[in-house]
Amino acid sequence: MAKYRAQPPSLISELPPVDIPLMQPPIAGDLEEADGGIGVSHTLRPLVVHIDRPSSTPEGTFFELFWGGGDPVAYNLIREGDQNLTRIPFTVPYDSIREPWADPVYVRVIRSSGNESRTQPLRLRVNLQHPGGQDPNPTPGNQGLVFELPDDVRLGGVSADRARQGVEVIVRHWLNMAAYDLLILVWGSVRIERLILPAEVGRDITCMLDEDAIKEAGDSDLLPVAFQVRGPTGNYPDPWAPWSTTVLVSVYLATDRLDAPWVQVPETDREIDLEILGTRDAQIGLTVGGADARVYSHVFLYWNGVSAQGSSVHYFEDRPLSGAKGYFFNIGNALVSAIAQGSAVVYYELKGAGLPDKRSHNRYLTVIGEIVRWPAPTVDQALGEDLDPGLPLITIRFPVQASWVSTDRVQVTILASDAGGTVDYTAGRLVGQVAPGDDMTFDVPGTELKRFDGRFIDVFYSVTRGNELPQESLRQLYQVHLPNEMPVPELIQATGSGVSVTLAPMNAQNGATLKVSFLPMYTTDSIKVTMEGTAGAGSPVIAAKNGLTSGVVTFDIPKTAIAANIGNTHTMFTLKYELTRGNVVRPSSVLTVTVTPIPASELAGTVIQINEANPATKVLDLSTGTGNRRLRVGTWPFITTNSPVWIEFKGFKSGGAAHNLKHWNGGGAYVNTTWFNQGWWESPISYAAYLKELGDNTQLTLHFKAALVPGVTEANAIVFPQVTYTVKSAPPPLVFDTSPATLAGKVYVIRGYSHALPSWPAGTTMQRQATGGQPDYYYSSSNPAAAFVNPTTGVVQVSGRGVTTITVRDQKQQTASYTLTVTNAIAVIPLARDFLEDVRNALAREGASMPSMAQLREIYNTYGARWPLDSDAHWSSDRAPGDNSYYCLKFSDGSQSAVDGRFRGSAVGIKV
Repeated sequence: MAKYRAQPPSLISELPPVDIPLMQPPIAGDLEEADGGIGVSHTLRPLVVHIDRPSSTPEGTFFELFWGGGDPVAYNLIREGDQNLTRIPFTVPYDSIREPWADPVYVRVIRSSGNESRTQPLRLRVNLQHPGGQDPNPTPGNQGLVFELPDDVRLGGVSADRARQGVEVIVRHWLNMAAYDLLILVWGSVRIERLILPAEVGRDITCMLDEDAIKEAGDSDLLPVAFQVRGPTGNYPDPWAPWSTTVLVSVYLATDRLDAPWVQVPETDREIDLEILGTRDAQIGLTVGGADARVYSHVFLYWNGVSAQGSSVHYFEDRPLSGAKGYFFNIGNALVSAIAQGSAVVYYELKGAGLPDKRSHNRYLTVIGEIVRWPAPTVDQALGEDLDPGLPLITIRFPVQASWVSTDRVQVTILASDAGGTVDYTAGRLVGQVAPGDDMTFDVPGTELKRFDGRFIDVFYSVTRGNELPQESLRQLYQVHLPNEMPVPELIQATGSGVSVTLAPMNAQNGATLKVSFLPMYTTDSIKVTMEGTAGAGSPVIAAKNGLTSGVVTFDIPKTAIAANIGNTHTMFTLKYELTRGNVVRPSSVLTVTVTPIPASELAGTVIQINEANPATKVLDLSTGTGNRRLRVGTWPFITTNSPVWIEFKGFKSGGAAHNLKHWNGGGAYVNTTWFNQGWWESPISYAAYLKELGDNTQLTLHFKAALVPGVTEANAIVFPQVTYTVKSAPPPLVFDTSPATLAGKVYVIRGYSHALPSWPAGTTMQRQATGGQPDYYYSSSNPAAAFVNPTTGVVQVSGRGVTTITVRDQKQQTASYTLTVTNAIAVIPLARDFLEDVRNALAREGASMPSMAQLREIYNTYGARWPLDSDAHWSSDRAPGDNSYYCLKFSDGSQSAVDGRFRGSAVGIKV
C-alpha cells in the first residue's frame, strides 16, 4: 500500500492504546516501566493488532501503525463496505519485532479533514529467548533447568518431623536468565512462584517450602517435584522440554487422608503414555472401606489437568455409594489427550449428610505424547479452498472438544494479512451446553465476507477460560474470489472420487448422469459441459443449462456416448464444464473417466450359435444331410441399429488345411430394425460352398465382433467370446458289389453244424467286401436258411436252397446289398432217435423227407470222420426184405443193414 502523508495535524488527541493479543501484562515493580511484553508467541505467525475505531472516521480515513521509532510499519484505510467495522486491524511485519524494546507503539489516525489523532503510546519489552535455552538431548526433563533437594529429603523422604523444618530447594541459574523471570516450583499439587529481581540475574535462587505447603500437597510415595521458568515477556522453556527433570519424593506425614486412587487403564503409577492408551478412555480406580461406606453416601472424583501451555482441563464425577467395594471412573480420551506433555492431580472425596468431607491423597500423573491441536474449522459454502465473495452468508463449522466447559468463551476469527493490508472479522460467545463431538457453527454475513474479496484468509477459532491465555485451533486457508477452477464434476454411475474415476459399462446401459455442484449457484449462471472421448458419437455436444439455487445441476450423458467409448481394453474420456457468470468464464477441474471393458461373462450371454448343432455337446453333425445350416446371433449390451457386425468361421479340412469363411464383414452386415426388435437374426450357412469341406472331428470356431455404434471399423469392434464346435462330417459313399449272385454247387449242410463240413465245394461259398464309407463294416443275411454270412469278413456259405439278401452297414449307417440265390444246397436236419413212424411224422412237420440210401451214402462221404451227429444206423427211405423193414446206414463205419421199423433208429431229414 502506498504511504499517505497528511498535513500536520491541527490537534492531537490521545485514543486508547493499541490492543495486542497475548501481550504480557505490566509487571508490578518493573524498574524499566514496560507497559507490556512481546515474546516468542508473537513471532510464530503474523502478529495482528487492533485499535477501536475512533469516532468521526468515515470512508477514506487513513491509519498508520508505528512500532518503535522511524516510519510506520503498517497501514489501514476505511473502505467501502466498512460501515459496520468497529475495530481496525494492523499486521506487524515479522522483521519489525526486535529485541530489546518496541517504543513507542501507537497508531496515527489521519482524517481527510486534516483532524489528526493518535493512540496512547506503549513501551513494550521484547524478549525472544527461551529460559534455559534449547534442551541439549532427549533425556527426560530440560537439562538446562537444574535444581537440588537436601540429601536427606532426596534419600529418605519427608516425615512429619522433617516437614516442620521446611524444605529448602536450590535452583541453579539458567541460560537466558532475565530480570522479572517468573520461577515456578511445583511440589506435588502445590505451586510456588518467585519473581527474579534484576539484582538476582546470574545467581542461584533458593526457594523454601514450609510445613503448610508440604501438608497441602499431602502424602505420596511418588510426589513429583520440578520447576520451570516463564520469561518476562511470557516465553516458556524449550517447547520440547518445558520442565526440569522431575524428582520423585516420598512424603509420609501420617495424615488421616484416604489412600490415593490408582490408574486402572493404562496400568501405570505416574505416567500415562498416549500411544499406549490409544483410543481408550483412562480409568481411575479407588476403594471404599466398610466403615466409610456405612456413613458416607457419595464419592466425588476430581481430575485436575494442566496442559503444557498452562491451560486447565478439569473433570469431576460423583456417584452414590453402594457398599464397600472398588469404584471405577472413566476419564475421556479427549480429556487426557488435551493435556499431552502436561500433568494431572487426581483425588477423591467422600461426602455424607452432617459429616465432614473425607479426602484422599493425591495421585500425581504426567501425560506423555504428542500435543494434539484442535482441528481447523471449515466453511460449509467453500468450493475446495475458494469462497465466492458474492455469498449472502457463510457458516464456519468446527467440532466441540471434550475439554471445553460451558463457561469457556469461543471466538472465531477471519484474518487477511499481507501486503494489501490487514482485514479481520471476529465473533464470539460462550460454549454453553453442547455435547463433545457436536458441531459449533458461526454464521458470517455476506457483507463481512465481501470485505475480504480477492484476499487469502485464515479462518480459526480460539477458546479462553477465565484469566488463562486463549488456546487456538489450527488454521484453514481460503481465498475469497470466484475460483480460477471450479470443482470437478461427478459422474453418478462411476466409482471412485476426485479427478479420476472408473466407469463399468454395465452400470450405464441407459446412459449416465453428470452432476455439477457448487455454491453459490445462480439462475443466471450458464453451465456448459464438454465430453471428450472417441471421435464422433463418443464426444457428443451437450446443451448448456442455467444454474439452480439448490447448487446442483445434472446433465444426461447419452447411451450412445458411453457405448462409443467402450473397447476391448480400458479406454478413457474426460468431462469438464465451464461456468459463465456475467462476463467471467471459469473452467472446472477435468474429470478423467476410465471405462472398463464389458465383462466377458456378459458378452458370453449373447446367443451365437449354429441352430443344427447340439447346444450341450457342441457337436455339429454334418452327416445328417447336405442341406444348409442356419447361424443365429442374439443381442448384447448397448446393441443399436445400423451398427456393423462381423463373423468369421475358422475350420479345417480333412487333411488339416485351414478352411475359413468371412460370413459377415461389416458394411452391408449390420443390426437392422428387425434384428433389434425381435432380439435375434438368422442367416444361412452354405453346405455346398463351405460346410461340406470341413473335416470330420475337426474344430469349427465362430469369431464374432460387433460395433456398439454406427461407423466403427472392425479394428475397434467389440470382440465376443469364441464359440467352438466339433464337426462330424458326412462320410464318403459306401462301395459294394450289389449285383445278384447264384451259388449252384451241391453240398449237404447239417443244420447248426456247418462248421463240421470238411470243405466247401465249388459253388457253395463266396465273398464280397465293402470299401469307402466309414469303416468298420458289418455284414448280415436276411435268410440264414439259404445262406449265412460272416459279420466281419463278408464270407457267405450256403445253408439250403433258397434266396437271401446279403447286406453290409458301415459306421455311418450306410448300407448296400446284393441278392443271393442258392440252387443246389441240401439242408440236413438232425432228428431224435425214434421209431420209423415217429421219424416220418417229424419229417412231415419240418417239410423235409427221408433220404435214400444213396443220399445217406453221399452225406456219409461228405463228412466222413467229421460227422457230428449220432454214428449209429440211420433210417433211409429204401425198403428192405421183410415185413416193415428198411435199410439203414451206420455212420460209424458206413455199413448197411436192414432194420425193422418197430425198433428205434437214428434219423436225419433232407430238404431239397
